[in-house]
Amino acid sequence: MIEGKIKRLFPGGGFATQDLAAKAALALAYPPSVVRTAKDPIGVEHGGELVTIGGIHSFTGPRKGDALGVSVNRSVPGFSGAYHSHGADSGGNLTDYTFSPPDKRLFDRLRTPGYLATPTGVMMRYDPKPGAPLLGAVTVIGTLPIIP
Repeated sequence: MIEGKIKRLFPGGGFATQDLAAKAALALAYPPSVVRTAKDPIGVEHGGELVTIGGIHSFTGPRKGDALGVSVNRSVPGFSGAYHSHGADSGGNLTDYTFSPPDKRLFDRLRTPGYLATPTGVMMRYDPKPGAPLLGAVTVIGTLPIIP
């Protein structure tokens, strides 16, 4: 019954772990993020929420943000974290290849894991460390095929 509810509410289906749900979400968010256009020469971030209902993990579909971020909706039923992808390589103008300080501050404040896909497809998880802002652990959880 819970699996059916997950499928109705969230496009991501159900996964055994949050990391697996995040990897599936990042695989959808990554490709449009790294597309360069005249309007968005470094691409734009895409992201969404991770959810856990009855021990089953899923995600909301990725939303388009801008070059600096994408919003997080904590009121999604079962909210358990968020994911996002950075745009294409900014040539050193932005924090492209790891969690930026604003990313870490967000997840520290939410007290939930955050997930990231970098411009080269590296997928990472940030785990906030209570009482130590910006010092949570960053773990590589996989890689996606690079989109030129």
